[in-house]
Amino acid sequence: MISTIDQIIFVALSMLAFVPSSNIGNLFRLAILGIAFFIVYLRSDKNYSRKIFIICVCMVISPFIPSLFVLLEEHTINTGLIAHELMRMVFCAVLILTVSKLKVSFNTVFISCLILLSVNLIIQLLQYFDNEAVFTFISNYYVEDADSWSHLDLARGEGLNFRSGSIFINPNVYMVIPLFSMVIFLQRDIQRPSYINHLFVVFAALSCILTGSRTATAVMFVIIIIYFAKFSDKRMRPILLLALLLLALVYGEFLIENSRAFQFEPDQTSSLSVKLKGFVWFWKTAWFNPIYWISGALGSSKAISIDSEIGHIYSWYGLFGIIWYVGYIKQILKQNRQFRFYSIILAIVSVLVAFTASVLLCMPIYSFIGAVLFSNINFQQPTKGRLKA
Repeated sequence: MISTIDQIIFVALSMLAFVPSSNIGNLFRLAILGIAFFIVYLRSDKNYSRKIFIICVCMVISPFIPSLFVLLEEHTINTGLIAHELMRMVFCAVLILTVSKLKVSFNTVFISCLILLSVNLIIQLLQYFDNEAVFTFISNYYVEDADSWSHLDLARGEGLNFRSGSIFINPNVYMVIPLFSMVIFLQRDIQRPSYINHLFVVFAALSCILTGSRTATAVMFVIIIIYFAKFSDKRMRPILLLALLLLALVYGEFLIENSRAFQFEPDQTSSLSVKLKGFVWFWKTAWFNPIYWISGALGSSKAISIDSEIGHIYSWYGLFGIIWYVGYIKQILKQNRQFRFYSIILAIVSVLVAFTASVLLCMPIYSFIGAVLFSNINFQQPTKGRLKA
């Protein structure tokens, strides 16, 4: 049974995405999560899913295994990095344990995503049109050191140089909000067909494009293609395809010429090929102790980290990290598997993003991601005639 308290906790955790990406902001997230966990623990039956509990325990102990090997090998260790990773893993694990006990309505998930997307899209558009007030606001409240490089330098660019992550330090971190929102809007369309849902999808697509992220653009098309091919109403497909064709004809040339999101040629930085080469770099830099290939090298001053979620987990946590991460993805597929579109596409999005960016387990965004992925969502039955997803 859905309770008001569960709904409030879900919304509160999701809205933590608006909290600044700073040390104080992260401590505030931990405090709110601690309160939420305490409330949920007192109200629940205290029997967690065995698989979810094991995944969370593995996440928490992950930093200790490579740290031990590094300390034995090098007799020194980066304690600051290990402390940060431990805090991050504890936050993610406790959040999963908390939200896995929540029972929320799909409307609550939908409205939360709509609020997050709408506010951030407005900020992106204001940045695109060079509104100085929004830059000043973000500088004052979301950038700890105004003299250091930040996402604001990207958001002040023009043409291919423009990239907006809204209030987030990195546009690649923010891109998860429009991608997840797009999945949720399409899931709503499967339940309750309406052209207003398609308008929301257009908003999410626009937000993805404004990030300038080629990963976000590619994943966005994957979501739309799977939706059209498998889950959309066959009677509406010609109309939707015609609308997309008209949008492409009217705005396609402009986007290709003016948006980095549509520039797929590999460049010196941030290309997929460079990220994939990170695995080779790690193997070369860890040659001095091949045990790091198995254990990971978190805390070592010699081995590099790979700039992707999968690479990050492997290079720092080793094969143990890969094992629990595979279990993590499998749990996403199972959590709300009665509706295949929601669970399958969110798992696909998580994997695709994980190969090209190291953002999904970041504290500033994970309060939203974890709530969407692991809460027990009560979906209404699809309208007669629609495919069950």
